[in-house]
Amino acid sequence: MKFVIADPKIVKIQQSDWFENFNATKSRLENMPAVLDGITSLSQAESWLECVCKTHPAHLVETCIAHASGLGSKDIRGLMAHDINEYYPALSANEIYESKKLQAFPVNFSLGRNDDKFIVNAAREYIQERNGLVRNVAKEIQMLNNSNGTWLRSRPSMYAENPNSPNNNAIIDIHINRGEKVTRSDEIRLHYHNLVAQAASVPAQILYQVNIQIDKALKDQLIAMASISPSSEAAAKTIIKEALFNHSPLVEINMTNVVMSQDVFSEIALSGHKHWGAIIEGKTISSNVEEREFPAELNEIYIDLSKKILVASQMQKSAENSSVNARASLAELAMQYGISKNFKSPYDGTTIRENKKLDLQSLYNELTTVFGVDPNELKKKKINSDMIFEMVSVDEFGEQTIQAIDAKKAIFFDGLDKSNLMLAAQKLGVSLEEHTNIQMQPYISGQSRGPIKDAIDKINIEVNAQSQHTLEQLILAPQLSNPDLTQNYKNTGVSKIMSS
Repeated sequence: MKFVIADPKIVKIQQSDWFENFNATKSRLENMPAVLDGITSLSQAESWLECVCKTHPAHLVETCIAHASGLGSKDIRGLMAHDINEYYPALSANEIYESKKLQAFPVNFSLGRNDDKFIVNAAREYIQERNGLVRNVAKEIQMLNNSNGTWLRSRPSMYAENPNSPNNNAIIDIHINRGEKVTRSDEIRLHYHNLVAQAASVPAQILYQVNIQIDKALKDQLIAMASISPSSEAAAKTIIKEALFNHSPLVEINMTNVVMSQDVFSEIALSGHKHWGAIIEGKTISSNVEEREFPAELNEIYIDLSKKILVASQMQKSAENSSVNARASLAELAMQYGISKNFKSPYDGTTIRENKKLDLQSLYNELTTVFGVDPNELKKKKINSDMIFEMVSVDEFGEQTIQAIDAKKAIFFDGLDKSNLMLAAQKLGVSLEEHTNIQMQPYISGQSRGPIKDAIDKINIEVNAQSQHTLEQLILAPQLSNPDLTQNYKNTGVSKIMSS
């Protein structure tokens, strides 16, 4: 998301019907927080709206208005980074403050750097069909336009409902090619979404982070295909769904249940309340953090060790990727040619064995939809009756206090309970074989002595020597002396200059 100063004189007209949209939404300005609280004049608000209407189509004008009327999940992440003097490249605190005061506006609403709309849509449809969920767009919009909380506004990738269990609604965020792990940013965004949902009277009971990994070459081809026409885009979306349903190694999905944390809810609430209060008081962001200088005589040693750590970590990632790709290729080769554990291996560095894995989600879907088993009986239940959502309030003396808000039911599920699923299947006569995936999986030889172990030890010695040599060569590369690595970037002050 890129912001520029809201100056009608320098913003070019990109929408031919901008004036009609401007007149249609002008009456909304007087109820926007910046105008209501007197930090922005109506004339400045009109200048801001003119820029927005010249740049965006009507439906995104509404998004801009909602965005400027509160704090979104990305805003919260940027402000919390600012609070701890952390560099957060996506959005600076200065941009957030200026946009809420209608001094700046977003010129685009891009997805993440790796995300594409048709891929996210494919993921949404796969999640719904695979897990028996239904997306509720109305509740997503209700969260974005939330009027029950002054600054609590956001829209997740998906608000999902379970028709078979109405009290198990889920908030889902979807990311493309960002790895499998759930990051601190992911946790903050998901927790914030649920605070917004609570304030908008549509609380969710489960939080999911969905990360999709797509082979780069395939992704590039699909993006090119999707750009041809709407029907081509639909076909590209279908290819992704088919790859997911057929467990293709080219497209993989990881759906992680993020357990709610009271500490994260409290941290978000405190930061949001503090910054929103500063915004509506007309305050600005300034960079006044004092830091001690690193001892100059240690600079060279620090930089040398830092380069070694940086290069070694990248070498490790590269080796892990090569290992994962080679394992997947060997497993795919075995499946393609019907190679099983009975085949004699032509190379004893690895062995390949049959791996059976029970598809718990598939079994769960059959038990709940076909046989009507209560979903809660098949899940690991975790109940915390003391759990509450916390919001910050200010008393008449200006002191911040924590006010508890009833979260209705504090019930969490850590995932599917394998033993309960198998027991239910046995009682109902459901075949587990029909829900078992069989793949050939390669393993490195695990022998602890003998000629194979000796041969692998010699390989290890050679790899270590070559790795050390490569490390010493790579730290001399000019990329390791990139000026951006010595700039001490911070997410404070005007860390991003807003210009057209």
